[in-house]
Amino acid sequence: MSAGILTAANCMSSGGVDPLIEVLFAAVDTELSTADKLDIAAVLGLKLGEDGRTVIDASCEMNAYPTITLEDLNDDGSPEVFVQAGNVCNSGFTGSSLWLFIRDSAGRLQANFGFAALGYRRVGNQVQGFPDLELGGPGFCHPVWHWDGTGYVFLRRIEEQPGGCVPPVQ
Repeated sequence: MSAGILTAANCMSSGGVDPLIEVLFAAVDTELSTADKLDIAAVLGLKLGEDGRTVIDASCEMNAYPTITLEDLNDDGSPEVFVQAGNVCNSGFTGSSLWLFIRDSAGRLQANFGFAALGYRRVGNQVQGFPDLELGGPGFCHPVWHWDGTGYVFLRRIEEQPGGCVPPVQ
């Protein structure tokens, strides 16, 4: 199979699971189904490099350095899936983007975020068990996202130091 962007049409190789899925989830101890993994990979826009081991972004052809973390944010027994991946080409100065996949009412994983960010930390209130999340990045002003019952929405900014959220003078 040629190294291409993951689609439903090329999700299975002659040996079973798509090689991209095998590499992307190799370091993750999970009971996610193949369908869940395909849903996640399809959103990310990643593909295998020529060596068959490196995961690159399809837009810039640069290493995306993906990491996948499972965390049960709302303590319902089913972990949510965080994916950190990117580079300076597709994630700007931050060099990395963050996705959070949460199950919808039909049980399918849906993407939240999907933009430049350097990780997260729990802050503030919880709605339906989901905590507010502060997203990291360069600079001294960081966004906080809040669960609204169906997905995460922007809530406010946290200023690390005085003037950290003030836009630069033009």
